[in-house]
Amino acid sequence: MRRIIIWLSMLLASTASFADHKAVVQSTLENIANDFDESWAFTETTTEDDSEFVGRFDPSLVDGRWHGL
Repeated sequence: MRRIIIWLSMLLASTASFADHKAVVQSTLENIANDFDESWAFTETTTEDDSEFVGRFDPSLVDGRWHGL
């Protein structure tokens, strides 16, 4: 009986914790900046057949935001 009580208390605690985590994740996804073409700099790699192409995107650059590496 004692094991069942411990198990149930752990289950209830984890369920409450899950709800808190779910709220945190949902809030994060709602507030993430999806304007990657205006503020995110990133490197992209594309593989085609045996060739690999690497490019760098940086929105802060005025003279061309894409550069091959």
